[in-house]
Amino acid sequence: MLAVEDVVFLAADLLGVRECINRAMTGGADQSDQAIYEALVRAYNMMENEIATEYAPIVYEQTISCVHGKYEYESLHRNPAYIIAVYDNLGAEVELKLYPTYFELRNGNYTVRYATFPTVKGVGDDSELPSAVSERVAAYGVAAEYCVQNGLYTEHAVWDKKYKTALTAALKTRGSKVMKGRSWS
Repeated sequence: MLAVEDVVFLAADLLGVRECINRAMTGGADQSDQAIYEALVRAYNMMENEIATEYAPIVYEQTISCVHGKYEYESLHRNPAYIIAVYDNLGAEVELKLYPTYFELRNGNYTVRYATFPTVKGVGDDSELPSAVSERVAAYGVAAEYCVQNGLYTEHAVWDKKYKTALTAALKTRGSKVMKGRSWS
């Protein structure tokens, strides 16, 4: 599993701003260094969200208990992008009706399979990127996003091309990352 810190450091190396990041992380940063550091972390989160929503969804499974014929999306462990399927105790897919804030199904216990958005990360966190995405591919994406955030459009074009080419190659045999949730009644 990739560490966000490693990806951010590699992106900083690629962009030639590693010293700024080092100062920001050791407390010797000025406002400019801190702004670069924060922009790279923000770029990381945007890159991870892009991969999860456009290339390789993060699929999460969770066991739920439905008591009143409906289940609120906010009761799921993760923020769902969309529901893939709901299964009963025997593993059969069940029908459900989707509404803006909840879904309806009969009372009982179910397994919900859904695509989710990644959580917002800091440098001390681990990524939720698919294992096929290497540190270097992720760093290209962070560099591209950092450049576009800062109006460096020529540099963005270079990093974005490297990123998209490497990402496409890495995900050719892509699979979704499935994370099992704990049961909460």
